[in-house]
This record gives sequence, structure tokens and C-alpha cells, in this order.
Amino acid sequence: MVTLNEIVKGAVNFFNIEKYVKPELELDERMNQHYKPMFTIVNHEHELPHIVKNLYANALDAITEKFGKYHKTRGVLRLKTYIKDDYDVLEIFDNGIGMDEETKRRFHEDGFTTKKGKDQLRLCGGVGIGMNGFLRTLGYYHGRYELESRLNEGTTFRLFLLPK
Repeated sequence: MVTLNEIVKGAVNFFNIEKYVKPELELDERMNQHYKPMFTIVNHEHELPHIVKNLYANALDAITEKFGKYHKTRGVLRLKTYIKDDYDVLEIFDNGIGMDEETKRRFHEDGFTTKKGKDQLRLCGGVGIGMNGFLRTLGYYHGRYELESRLNEGTTFRLFLLPK
């Protein structure tokens, strides 16, 4: 069993995020102390962490594209967990390049990527399966997402996950 807070902390450590940007973490400890586990993964233990890592990678790539690699002082990556209504929520904000309207409309399509032909500043490749897989996996958890993004201002993803 893994809590959402543990997944967030694990992804921060996986990417060694502090090498690129100083993450701002606001983790709601009620998620670990609630009357029942707020989000417990029994099956598919690797899938939710994979979603979170994919969102981190995209956020870090957006910051890197806007500010260049190793711009700790300018890039912002804010990670929050909280409870809203009946959901555990993970909110990931970055002040990177943001998305234009076409990207917001198409980001979930299989094979769609904005990373082809880009320079080598990116932390991860881009073959266009990450966000499509993200939505498919999110469905396993009866989850949903919200996306806010403005070109040259940044992006906020909110994952809403029903507790098991």
C-alpha cells in the first residue's frame, strides 16, 4: 500500500529535482492519518507513480525549455496534496512554457508530442505515449484531471483520485 504523499516524495527523489529546480512541497498529512487510507494502491502499484513521474518530467521539461537547464532561481515547481470533497488531489504547477490551445486540445492523443526535434535540454524523450497512458491509467482509479495552462506562463495539472 502506498499513499499519494509517498508517491510524490518518491518521484521528487527519482528525478533528483533539486538539481534543476527547488521544488515547493505542500503535502496534506491528513492523507496519511485519515480514518481510512485516502488512497491505497493494491494492484497496479507501479502505475500511479508512473503517472506522477510523467507529469514531473513534463513540468521539468517545460521549465527547462523556458529557462534552460539548472535554473533553480527562476523555475518554479509546486507540488501540493490535499483533500477536496471525496477526492485525494495532487496539484502540480510549473512556470514553464505552458501550452497553446492546440496542445491543450491534443495532449492526450496517442503519438502526439511536442518534443520531437527539440534540443537536448529535455530530461526525457518524447514519443507521445506518456500522456495518453496517463489518462488510461487514471481511469483505472476512477480519477479525473483538470488542466490550466497559458502559453509562456505555465501549467497546472490537478489529479483527483477516489480513495479505495
